[in-house]
Amino acid sequence: MKVAVYGATGYTGKLITKRLLNDGHEVCAVARDETRLQKLASDFPKITTKVAPVHNHLLLRRALEGNDTVVNAAGPYVSFGSAIVEAAIDAKINYVDICGEQDFLKSTFEQYDELAKEAGIAVVNGLAFEVAIADWGASVIMEQKTPDTELSVIYRLRGSKPTQGTLLSIMEALSRDGWIWKEGLWDPVAPGAMLRKTSQGKTAVSFPGGEVISIPRHIDLKSLQTYLWISNFSALNKGLGYVGRVLPFFAQTPAFSSARSLVFKKRRMPTEKERQQIEFSIEFEAGDDKQLIAGQDIYGTSADIVATALRLQQSTQTGVIAPSQFVDAKLALNALSLMPKPS
Repeated sequence: MKVAVYGATGYTGKLITKRLLNDGHEVCAVARDETRLQKLASDFPKITTKVAPVHNHLLLRRALEGNDTVVNAAGPYVSFGSAIVEAAIDAKINYVDICGEQDFLKSTFEQYDELAKEAGIAVVNGLAFEVAIADWGASVIMEQKTPDTELSVIYRLRGSKPTQGTLLSIMEALSRDGWIWKEGLWDPVAPGAMLRKTSQGKTAVSFPGGEVISIPRHIDLKSLQTYLWISNFSALNKGLGYVGRVLPFFAQTPAFSSARSLVFKKRRMPTEKERQQIEFSIEFEAGDDKQLIAGQDIYGTSADIVATALRLQQSTQTGVIAPSQFVDAKLALNALSLMPKPS
């Protein structure tokens, strides 16, 4: 398969590029910075490279043409994602990304579903540690459930060292109201507005998870809410419930822009050893049924999810579709050794 990777020079983009090459794909690395692309090509001599600024539609479309799929690894997606979706639609190639930003997932479905169907392509958000695992896990768990099921998804992270792109995406997500699924509708709610105990007795706070947008599109359920607990961000866990309602207002101030700038100046990328020390678990609570998926290295796992999905994908469904509509959930989770287990 011929795969273009936009944002291939970024932290997770490099991991995806390496994983796709290992699987035998022809990879075209696409990015804004020619110097960084040249460095990437010296590390991976088998790739081809193309320079295409994200907001130059003509160059971007030309860079994607001739490929079968584009993997978008460049966030924040609310800033850059739509341009790449539009270029993929015009180039008539499948689009997948590693986005967990709820607002972008919702707007992509609302704006591009019909256009993607007309182009005959699939647009798949969230093929990453966040969204895909929970979307696939919910498909497995909900097989024996009724439509009146209330599902909670709780993320636990230990040893997390977010990259620049991840931090910027988190800032964007928390700077606006999120959504929960409630009785057939997406209902707006502020970040941190709800609290829930994990199976280990930790207090997780509600956050705008992307699976709230993907899961109800293919599973009939009464309600869905996502929660987050991060071990080394205890102040965030405790304080988000108090400040969540004012974060969207803070995002409109110069201080928010200054905070974003500091991310680029101060953040060091995690080493491979540090990546391996990041542990994650995703708890699913559906009534009395509690199940768990656990793993490590959220960045390497995201690269594995992209490669696994492209390798196993058999669906001919077009439009903006969920991970479970792109790849069979059990097939994907078994391949990744991430099947849910009773907790």
